[in-house]
Order: sequence, then C-alpha cells, then structure tokens
Amino acid sequence: MSEKNFNNNNGQINIAKDDSNINSEYFDGSKYNVSNNNIGILSNNTKIIYNFPKIFDPNKKIMQTNLAMLSENFTGREKYIKEIECLLTNQRVITICGNGGIGKTQIVLKYIELYKEKYNSIAFVNAFNSDTLISDYAKYLNIDNDENTISNMRHWTNINKDWLFIFDNVDNENLKANFRKNYMVDPTNGHIIITSRLKNWDKKISLDLFSEDESIKFLEKKTKLNDLENSRLLSKELGNFPLALEQAGAYIKSGSSYQEYIELYRDDKYKLHILDDKQPDEYHSTIVKTWNISINRILNQASKDLLNIISFFAPNNIPIRIFDEGKIYLPNSIKNIIEDKFNCKKMYEYLDRYSLIIYDKGFISIHKLLQEVIKLQINQNKWYIYAFNLLYNSFNYDYNKQNTWENCIEIISHVLNIIEYTNEKSLEIVNTAYLFNKLAIIYYYQGKYEETETLYFKALKIREKVLGLNHPDTAESYHDLALLYKTQGKYEKAETLYLKALKIREDVLDLNHPDIAISYNDLALLYKSQGKYEETETLYLKALKIRKKVLGLNHPYTALSYNNLAALYNKQGKYEESETLYLKALKIYEEILGLNHPYTALSYNGLALLYYNQVKYEKAETLHLKALKIREDVLGLNHPDTASSYNNLAGLYKSQEKYEEAETLYLKALKIYEEVLGLKHPSTKTVRENLNDFLQNKK
Repeated sequence: MSEKNFNNNNGQINIAKDDSNINSEYFDGSKYNVSNNNIGILSNNTKIIYNFPKIFDPNKKIMQTNLAMLSENFTGREKYIKEIECLLTNQRVITICGNGGIGKTQIVLKYIELYKEKYNSIAFVNAFNSDTLISDYAKYLNIDNDENTISNMRHWTNINKDWLFIFDNVDNENLKANFRKNYMVDPTNGHIIITSRLKNWDKKISLDLFSEDESIKFLEKKTKLNDLENSRLLSKELGNFPLALEQAGAYIKSGSSYQEYIELYRDDKYKLHILDDKQPDEYHSTIVKTWNISINRILNQASKDLLNIISFFAPNNIPIRIFDEGKIYLPNSIKNIIEDKFNCKKMYEYLDRYSLIIYDKGFISIHKLLQEVIKLQINQNKWYIYAFNLLYNSFNYDYNKQNTWENCIEIISHVLNIIEYTNEKSLEIVNTAYLFNKLAIIYYYQGKYEETETLYFKALKIREKVLGLNHPDTAESYHDLALLYKTQGKYEKAETLYLKALKIREDVLDLNHPDIAISYNDLALLYKSQGKYEETETLYLKALKIRKKVLGLNHPYTALSYNNLAALYNKQGKYEESETLYLKALKIYEEILGLNHPYTALSYNGLALLYYNQVKYEKAETLHLKALKIREDVLGLNHPDTASSYNNLAGLYKSQEKYEEAETLYLKALKIYEEVLGLKHPSTKTVRENLNDFLQNKK
C-alpha cells in the first residue's frame, strides 16, 4: 500500500488515549518520483485521500427506479405481471426465474410502471455480485460504501414502510447461498422481487418463452411492419426467444425485411463456431445466429472489436470515458474512432440501433447472454488483455483529485469481473497483482479487512511465483500485509512482515533507496505503538538521513520525517527538540505545498498538541483553529481529519473549563467517526470514552 494519509500511521485516525488527542503522525508507505520536487506517487499503488464521506440519513426517501430501461416494445406477459401482483398481496418475497434473455428484468420494470403508486420508495439493485449489490445500496442511500453499508440499508428498511426492492440477476450460486443472511434486507415493512437464472428458489415464478402471439405482436411493434405470415415464420425459426426476437427486429427495422432475415438465419455461415470445447445450449445457439447476422451487417471493425472487449466487463453501466482514458491500450481500429468524438458517438448509437448494446448518458450496457456467446467465438486471451489494460489504466486514484474515488467505485464491478475471469483461467500476470493491490486498497478504506487480506495474499502469491522471493515488488506485498495487520492490532505478524520487506529491500536496492526509508519509517511507527521508543527513534533517524540525502532538505517527505520525530519527542517530553522539528516541517510544507494543504494542517496540529502539553493554551488554540479551517475547507466538514481537530479542540477547551464548547465539539467528532468509520472503530470508541469521561467529570 503506497500512499500517505493525512492523519497517521495506518490510514485510519489514530487517537492517543493518554492525552485524549489524535496522534499527529502519518503512516508513510509511499513510492517516490525522486526527480520531482513535489510528492510523486507512482500510479500503480496510490490510495484515496480526498474521499468526502456522505452522511447516512435514515429518513431519506430512496429514488424511484429509472423506467427508461423499460423497452418501448414491451409486449404481452400479462399473466406473469398479474401473478406478481397477486403473490405480493399475500407474501413479502418472490423470485422470478428463467433463462438469460427471456425477459425477467423487463417484466419487473413493467410491473413497476403499472403499480409504482403502491410504493413510497423503489430500489432496483444490481445483484450481479456482492460488490455491485452493496454499491447500489450506498448509491440509493447517498452514502459512502463502507463496512456499515448493509447495516445502514437494513436500518433504513426497518424504519421506512411500503417500499419495493428488486434484486436483479442473482445468478451466482455463492451469492445465493448467503443471500438472505448476509445481503438481503428484512422484508417486514416492504416487498422484495428477486430475478435469477437459478431454479432452486422457493416461492418462484418460472418464466417461459414468448407465446407465438406475443412474438408476432412484439415483432410488429419493433419493426413497424404488419406481415403476419412472415412474422409468424420468423418467430418459429427463433423459437419465440425474446432476446433473439429483439435483435432480429432491430435488424429488420434498420432496412431489411422478414424474408431476407429468415434467409440469413437459415444460412449455415451464421451458425455457432466455437473456439473451445464448451457446448452451447439451444438459447446460446439461437442468440449466436442472430448476433452473427447483426454483426455481419456492421462493416465497422471498431464496433466488432468493441463488443469483443466489453464481453469481459460486467454487463451493466460501462462508462465510455474509460475508452478515451485508455485509448493507447485499444486496437487501432477503435483508437482511431475514439479520437473522433462525432464518429465515436455514431458507433455507440449504431450498436444501440441493432440492440447489441444500450447506450445512454455516457454509459453502455450489454446483455449478459450476448457476452457469453461472443466469448464462445473469439480468442479470449487476446481480447481479455485489452479489457484488462483498460480497467487497469482507469482504476487509479490520486489524492490531489477529489473525483478519483467516485471514478474507481464506478468501475469496481468491471474490475471484479475481470478478476473473476483471471481466477477462473488461473492467469498469473504481474499486472494482475497490481490490480489486486488497487482493489485491496479500496476495500481497506471501506474497512473490509478480510477481503483486503485475501487480495494482498493473491498479489503476493503471483509476485513470489513470477518475480521471485527477493524482488522489490514482493517486498511491497509483505509491507502491505504488515500495514493491514498493524491496523488490526496484530503487531507480531506486522513486525515479521515489515522485517521481511526491509531485508529484501536492503539486499536488492541501493541502501539509500527511498523504499528503504519507507520500511524504516513504518517499522518505527509500529514500535512506537508498542512503546519501544529507543528503536523508534533509531529508525526515524535512519529514514530521515536517506530522505535528506536522496530527496533533499526541502522535500515534503523529509518534512514528514521531521514531523514524526517531533511527535515522538513530544511523547517523551523532549519539548524543545520537538518544537524545533515541528517548525522545520511546517516551514517546508508552507513553502512547497502551500498554506492550505492538509500536510500544513498536520504540522499546525502537531505544534498545537506540543503547546497543549506545555500548558500554552492560547498558542495551542490558535494552531488548532488554523488546522481545523484547512481541514474543513479542503477535506470537508465530515472528514475524519476534521473530526480529529474537533476532538483535540474539545480536549483543550475541557482543560480551560470551557465545558459547553468542549461538549459541542466532542459530539461533532463522535458523530463523524460513527458515521464514517463505524461504531466499532477504535477511534470511535476512544472519542466516545473521551466524551463519557468529560460528562462524568463535569458532574
């Protein structure tokens, strides 16, 4: 894990309980661009910093489902819609089962259109996998996705009434096995509809194909042609399969006829030509033929190549920005189109016209069944690499850019899909390890430590096998795991892995390499947490020596070493040495990063804690307020760093017997920690203890 956090040693807020103040140190763990006088973070391992938390409001009305997804050509299915309505009158949960492409989602959307007035809130949840499901929960609640998202949604459904939740595409057996216990909300106050390809559900409605009459009516709507005989013939040829009829109708509407399409469909050149031993079922065979007919009509190679690439993405909501961001990784056919905005838009619209994708407001979606049949006919490894590189390129976050967290969350389902394919094929590519790391960092910030550990171990396994046991990247994996264990208070495990990482770095890198300084610094922070101050000081000084030599006297990371040493000396009561180093760090931050940078606030905060310990309350207050203003302005009112300033000021006001101000600030800090870090986070517990102690003493 390679990036700095604005507060401390482990990416979370670290509170020094003995003085009720937030520790002013930083965890390091960064990679450097030594030639740059600014902080240069290599993009393969950066972390999120400017992640503005959003506050959970249990009384918020969830947005209504977007009915634009409902096909304008929806036809028939009255008996199923009536059955849904009847069943939901008597029970809370129903499941709609059927093969892919049979119209499960469309039937639910039609039901919503007809009966939406019965519900106060409607949520359409993408249950493609657990991450898309939880991400949709967070989206509907307008909160950040973290370890509390499911409990927050369950709380919302417990205090609100007359809602409808649709869990769409619960097709994963593992997800289904734990669905009710781990993911589903309590249906007591509302209703739930599940759609799934899986058949082993209780209280289910099993969908069949279109009837002949429904097929004919659908084709008439889609094509705007009234040709009963040929529409009946085509429906029979396509087996009344809804998705196949959708594609055939789109083709005919674009300038063909029933007769021409039937002739094309009967032509053997459009039959399924698979490139592996997997034998398709009837549905795959049918959709492959209609797909091949449509794709043969498209003369633009870029469109064909695009479909091949997105067959490896999650099916819904693929942001088209990633093709522009990663155009250097695209085949030339697409690259040339992407660079021409007008023709690029035409390409998406053209594919939409043939019902091969849905193109809407900067996103494209493709039917899951269509993805499957595309992959049956292509060189999967070739096109997987294109998809992997696109996602790898866009799955980055930069602490100087506030929107990068949202951008990563937007494509996380696609990253998970590419990782799932990687695991299925046992592909051990070095860049896969970096992608695992990127996703692990997202999970780390969401408090999903078990998932974080799993991904770090996967990355480590690949690096050990492909790069070797003594490679710097293998050392990085050890270091990442050590940080995770330190965060969890598993100090023995953390120390073992920090030392393994350090040994590799000392063996294979120049002894003045910045990565070695990182190991010294982070190991020092571990020892400081254990009260091993002598070892801590030795390692801090080693890190400082490297940084002064390699990065220079005025580099922000050199200032970071000054800051960490200053915090140690403050802890030991060496106030004069502490002040000198805090002021050195502050001077560098102000000159290099500016007066309103969070690092500058870090030094203000550290100096304020120092002056507090010296009973220089006026100076302490001035600096705490300066730090608070920066954090409120730059990080936001609900950021944990802002909460740390509230907590620290509260402690100061308590000492000055300004009890009203102290209580107000403790409550503000506690509210942020509970909502952002969670009720069980150590920092939340400590602030709660600070508040309880304050209230007890006030009595």
